[in-house]
Amino acid sequence: MATVQLKISDAVIKRTLADPSVTEINAIGEPFELRPHANRETASWFLVTYKGGKRQRYKVANWPDLSVKQAIAQKGSLLIEAALGNRPNLNDWQRVGDLLDWYRDRALTDRSLSDKRKRNIKSSINKHLIPRIGHENISDLCPALLETELLWPLQGDMTISTVRQHFALLKRAFKVATKQKRLEINPLADVIFTDFFDVKIKGKPSALLVQHLPELWPELINADALSKRLPALMLMHGTRIGETRQLRWDFIDWHNQKLVIPESLTKGESPELTIMLTPFAVDWLTTHKEWQTRSGYRGAYLFPSDARRGCLTENQANNVIASMSQGRWHSHDLRKVARSAWANLGVDYWISERLLNHAMTGLEETYIHTAAEAQKLKALTRWHESLQELVTATIAPRTENNNTPEALPSMA
Repeated sequence: MATVQLKISDAVIKRTLADPSVTEINAIGEPFELRPHANRETASWFLVTYKGGKRQRYKVANWPDLSVKQAIAQKGSLLIEAALGNRPNLNDWQRVGDLLDWYRDRALTDRSLSDKRKRNIKSSINKHLIPRIGHENISDLCPALLETELLWPLQGDMTISTVRQHFALLKRAFKVATKQKRLEINPLADVIFTDFFDVKIKGKPSALLVQHLPELWPELINADALSKRLPALMLMHGTRIGETRQLRWDFIDWHNQKLVIPESLTKGESPELTIMLTPFAVDWLTTHKEWQTRSGYRGAYLFPSDARRGCLTENQANNVIASMSQGRWHSHDLRKVARSAWANLGVDYWISERLLNHAMTGLEETYIHTAAEAQKLKALTRWHESLQELVTATIAPRTENNNTPEALPSMA
């Protein structure tokens, strides 16, 4: 076992690691030590400081991921962090792919993200970002490189709105890394999507229009299976498929006639959503629960899974939509047509936004909360009355005859 003192360079370190007797390298004139790894091809960087007469050592990176030149260039910030009592650390990411690997792995273990969001992040990073720019050095990132290597190839294969989603994920990864001080400088901080595309990105038009409601609503309200009642409830309140399929009976306050969807189920930055229940909605929910009970289900969910353990899975809910729509529309189209119908009924723009639970600015939230719940209930009452007018009997009367098991929707 031997400790050697050397004026270090990458070439000197490589040569010294070839000697199996060397167990530590002390850098002459620098506050660093290196300890070889078992493979003798890499080593750990340690920052060495002295405080109160005591020697302290911190691992800050790996060599050769972090070169000698890079380590020396950042020693000042490391010493400051140590003097302030913080644990000094240097990121050893050299390539964009290193950072994206870290962000992907972090996202996949983030319990605040939905499974769908995790899959989208993994797919974007593994299939698009890393293959195109993962090999590039972080220090080389610039608008010209992004356009040539990433954005222009992507826009040749997909819509501009999809390209923007991949770009936003890349920006997010760099922002998080910088905020955590894993990066000294964020090369994408001032780069925005409109630097590359001088177009206004329009949302995908709805496959459902208000004029389709007279045909659509009777199909939804008269669904012959309990799981197929999912899209009816979505249309009634403009809720998303993910949060609707996970609804529990204990989210409903029957006394105050409201349904509260917790923030843990809402999408992205959308807050907890309170839905004021109209008499029509209360009747619909009451009937739904009665039909569940008569079908033998007494569990927690409005829409239980096929195996009756937990709620409908994402795939099962999507299959319900596909079955009901026969491929003509998607779940999000129900929200879009509800929004259009509300506008036709004269519902205030901000109330519609609140019903859809879109994330809002502080000023908008102040406006909405002045009389939000009463206005939301008024809007939903008007909406449900208009839906009832589309059919002669939206819900069959609950009589002895049609409450028999044969008259009930199936659990399929």
